Amino acid sequence: MEEKVDARTLLRDFIEEKHRQAQQLRKCGMTRTEIGDYVKKWINQNLDHNMLLHCDDPVLPLLQEAGESVYVMSTSPTVENIARLIFDYVEAGGYPVVEVSLHETDNTLASYRKP
Repeated sequence: MEEKVDARTLLRDFIEEKHRQAQQLRKCGMTRTEIGDYVKKWINQNLDHNMLLHCDDPVLPLLQEAGESVYVMSTSPTVENIARLIFDYVEAGGYPVVEVSLHETDNTLASYRKP
């Protein structure tokens, strides 16, 4: 039998999780703004206004030779892999990241959470 969960329970659980995450950040001496600025700067420098291509894409050498802005990925540049790329960057920066979620469209979301 399928268990039903009401909207109030989902909202309460969401708020509790966000509160717990905020407490963890404060314990580390960090704020969401600090992490947000860190991520935005990296995205603006590396991904924004760049073509994202897999390292084996046959058009890559031509674009590089033409001086086009390209960000080369070792995986296919899907929204799921971009979420993981950002997760890995934030984690390598020493931030206590739990999950990265990206909206592909207004109705679709891709997330990466370390297994």
